[in-house]
Amino acid sequence: MSLAVVAITHRTAPLTIRERVGFSPDEQLAWLREWKRVAHEIALLVTCHRTEVYWVAAELGTERGLRWLAGATGLPLDVLVPVALQAQGEQAVRHLMRVTAGLDSRVVGETQILGQVRRARELARTAGTLGPVLERLFSLSLAAGRAARAFRSR
Repeated sequence: MSLAVVAITHRTAPLTIRERVGFSPDEQLAWLREWKRVAHEIALLVTCHRTEVYWVAAELGTERGLRWLAGATGLPLDVLVPVALQAQGEQAVRHLMRVTAGLDSRVVGETQILGQVRRARELARTAGTLGPVLERLFSLSLAAGRAARAFRSR
């Protein structure tokens, strides 16, 4: 099994592309349910500055997430590839930890991301796509985010 993430964020993509990869909560739920048969586990984190797809599957690589974003948005792969953060394994874990701690936010340390990550986890749980790996990853990242904020407020 392999953990991967594909992220389109304010750091990687212009607003015109980020607007195309933003999805409503209903669209997110439908997408998670559709892709439940493709990946063992999958979660989608969508905020005003980022759309990130986290998944666990047998195949290695981030191609699957890029193909989905291209299909869902109508953007060609050659437009998405240069503006997508792609990571696997430990790098994917590190990325979510940074995001949840507020280190990857437009305003470093902002607190809204904790609730957004929590909602992404709950949406995946509702869709039936939150398995043990992503449950643990999101729970640990939320704990790390809370600890970062507690440290910062000292």
